[in-house]
Amino acid sequence: MSRNVDVLIVGGGQSGLAMSHLLTQQDIEHVILERHEAANSWRRERWDSFHLVLPNRLWRMPGMAYDGDRPDGFMSKNEVVDRFDRYVAQARPPLIGNTVVRGVSLDRDDCFRVASEGQEFRCRQLVVATGPFQRPNIPSWAGEIDPAVTQLASQDYRHPGQLPDGAVVVVGTGQSGVQIAEELLASGRKVYVCLGTRGWIPRRYLGRDICDWYEEMGIFDVTLDKFPSLKEARAGGFSQLAGDGGAGHDLNLHTLHSQGATLLGRLVAGDRNGMQLRDGAACMEAADAFARKACDMVKAFADATKHAASTDDPWPEYCGTTVDGRQRLDFRRDGIASIVWANGFRPAYDWLGLPVCNDAGHPVHQRGVTGVPGLYFLGLEWQLRRKSSTLMAGAEDAAHLLAQIMRFRGGRRSSGPTLQEN
Repeated sequence: MSRNVDVLIVGGGQSGLAMSHLLTQQDIEHVILERHEAANSWRRERWDSFHLVLPNRLWRMPGMAYDGDRPDGFMSKNEVVDRFDRYVAQARPPLIGNTVVRGVSLDRDDCFRVASEGQEFRCRQLVVATGPFQRPNIPSWAGEIDPAVTQLASQDYRHPGQLPDGAVVVVGTGQSGVQIAEELLASGRKVYVCLGTRGWIPRRYLGRDICDWYEEMGIFDVTLDKFPSLKEARAGGFSQLAGDGGAGHDLNLHTLHSQGATLLGRLVAGDRNGMQLRDGAACMEAADAFARKACDMVKAFADATKHAASTDDPWPEYCGTTVDGRQRLDFRRDGIASIVWANGFRPAYDWLGLPVCNDAGHPVHQRGVTGVPGLYFLGLEWQLRRKSSTLMAGAEDAAHLLAQIMRFRGGRRSSGPTLQEN
């Protein structure tokens, strides 16, 4: 049995809820299909001690600005979930939970047929809002690793006690990787960290939180066309940083090393008994160069705009940090009991049976609009600008798609935008 709706949203996270809020304001009939419950990734795919790295005041869901007493603090996982629960209770979106979408097709009337468990939906417009972090980027050879070594993706990690006794390898040095490594070190674990390409920035610089500088400089609003490619834009994305229950703190490869982490090269291959590594020194140099460039930009902006000079929070001088030069890590010899995979995610749109993804599975779109009339994506990295996949962009990115939805409803379909891969 089919149910007809004007607009169907797949995904009840921050992007899907933001889109729903704006559609409700326009009295546009719609439904959200969510595989679990609203804000699922915040509930089920963050570790217990997680905190935002962006200040609380940058929560900008449409219809609910941050109204707490710590605008410059960093919400914990539970605080974020509680705020989403309040948001859902206030907005009362037409969300159908515990519903997995199994397939999408177009019928002869150019309506989307969305097959879920137990029911089919038909709609003229479809918004895919499943988020940018879908399938952990775990190498295929990981299945060959000795089963005595426990493996977890970062989205499945909760706390150190979840892992068996012994040393832990954290693969990846994005925000999740360095934060998980820091927690494991604090618990007394021996931690090896396989470096990646992500750079770092100081939590505070020249007397202000780095996010204050970035917001005033317009860094969060930089658009994709300022980069030669999407790959380079991602490389310049959100850096090693940490929030906490207070004012946040510096977290990077240097601080991890000072806490006892063994820094290793980039993971390039592996087998049952170990991992092959290389380019550790180059990764460290790239991370430091990123930080230096970011701070130079802030200093130049402060000078050009005649901000009051501050000698607080100068460039953090680190010394004594070394990268272990070994080219192989042996699980048994080095006492490795666990691996936490924190090296990113891959797209997972195999359920979307329409020709809108490239060979690597990434959506091909222009600012969320695809080449299939009426089909949109929302919440992708760099969809409109740097902040697109964050809580900062909920209202703005959804508003852009709302304009496309309204144009479509008025009979003015897109005439084929220039598409980008994301």
